[in-house]
Amino acid sequence: MAVYGYARARVQPALLAQEIQLRAAGCDTVVSDMASSRELRDGWQRLVEAAITGDTIRVVGWSSLTGNPTEYRLTVRTLAARGVRVEALGGPPPF
Repeated sequence: MAVYGYARARVQPALLAQEIQLRAAGCDTVVSDMASSRELRDGWQRLVEAAITGDTIRVVGWSSLTGNPTEYRLTVRTLAARGVRVEALGGPPPF
């Protein structure tokens, strides 16, 4: 069971800060995308494809996944159906 971290930010300093937080939180591997929420996120796609039952994907905040509540719920449910847990260092989502 692997613990993956996923970081997404628009600028390098913010991305690096997230990567540091995720490694400190016990992530074995950290995958990142320097992109806005609307841009293609190759790192995220590779991570979702690699995650298997029993794995955890950890993010610093829920906005790393999406700012859209509907898309967030769909993402978490889809991964949960595959046995992949999603969690945020910042606690539960605000929606």
